[in-house]
Amino acid sequence: MHNTQINNSRRINGFCTKMRKISLNKSYILGIQLFMAASCISTAVYGQTAQSGVGSTYANVAIAGSTVQWTNTTNASQSDDLYAIPTANLPVSGNYSDYLMITGFSFSIPTGSVISGISVSIERSDANGKSKDYRARIVREGTLGVVDKSKNPAWAASDDFQNYGGSNDTWGQHWTNADINSAGFGFAFAASRTGGGPQPTLAKIDQVLITIYYNLPLPVELLGFKASLAGKGVKLQWETLTETNNDYFSIERSIDGTSFELLQNVKGAGNTTTSRVYAAMDTNPNDGRNFYRLSQTDYDGTVRILKMVTVVTTAAKSGASDLTVIHASARPQVTFYLDHSATIQLQVLDMNGKLVSSQEYAGVKGRNTFVISEAGQLQPGFYVARLMVENANPTATRFVATSH
Repeated sequence: MHNTQINNSRRINGFCTKMRKISLNKSYILGIQLFMAASCISTAVYGQTAQSGVGSTYANVAIAGSTVQWTNTTNASQSDDLYAIPTANLPVSGNYSDYLMITGFSFSIPTGSVISGISVSIERSDANGKSKDYRARIVREGTLGVVDKSKNPAWAASDDFQNYGGSNDTWGQHWTNADINSAGFGFAFAASRTGGGPQPTLAKIDQVLITIYYNLPLPVELLGFKASLAGKGVKLQWETLTETNNDYFSIERSIDGTSFELLQNVKGAGNTTTSRVYAAMDTNPNDGRNFYRLSQTDYDGTVRILKMVTVVTTAAKSGASDLTVIHASARPQVTFYLDHSATIQLQVLDMNGKLVSSQEYAGVKGRNTFVISEAGQLQPGFYVARLMVENANPTATRFVATSH
């Protein structure tokens, strides 16, 4: 069994990776607009995770009216060209086999997980092309599910995988981690003959693999995080809806959205389902744009970045204005104005401050239009776009990359 991290379903603090139109951080220096294809809102941070496994218990389960059983059933545990096969030919079109039932997958889905999908992959073949699906059902506590996902086409002559369900398909049922982790969870499958003729059915199954997709909320549900000018300083406020095993929060500051310094740690509430409001003060902010990042640390030392905001304390020198990013069908297009010709460097950073891409352009006075050429390679999520103008302070803002 192994775990696989999946990034295509991440929802962050009231924002979603797909939005219709967002206006972010319009300030003295620049404004940025993002036009997206869809919209959704969520308050909690979720990361979709997948856990895959093979079964440990293989059995033939009778179906009324079937004509053959399965033998060598444990051969369906590995992709090794050793096969579970029917005990005999299915001679007449419409004849079908018993169920091959596989359970005991030994999943370890964490408590509190929200099961979002179940995918089953079967590696099978029939050299004569005379076999097809008869039934394909999920098994819960040893009982067959109602939903049948069998597919009609004849099996291929050589081994290939057929997938059933998916990352957002729960087979018509609500699941808990206990249901999935149970020894009685699994899959049952039966084959039938397709077409006539003298050729026998040569159905064989090499492996059955199940993947569970689930969302596990982070220990903190963040309702909001904001920074505002307060005299000569910056006041930072955030509010949580719930906290689980939350030791403390950290406030960090940066002038470029990349390199951060710790300002203050603030003790968390540990475990609570009551909303809490927190505050911190930066009494000596930098002139110009300041980036503030809020992170959270569990009792076990696990650190998670929750959100980043910006505030401008004074008008910084910049030769660029009216920056706009339009999410076209292929790649985002960047448009901005310069008050003089200058060398422009456009950088893209992830929320951890890691440089993802950097492009340099020869900007001209007036309107400039460029394409973020590597945007199509970005995983869905939040990023920082930083515009470096020759002989001027850098400016930056967040944007959202969507799936392609």
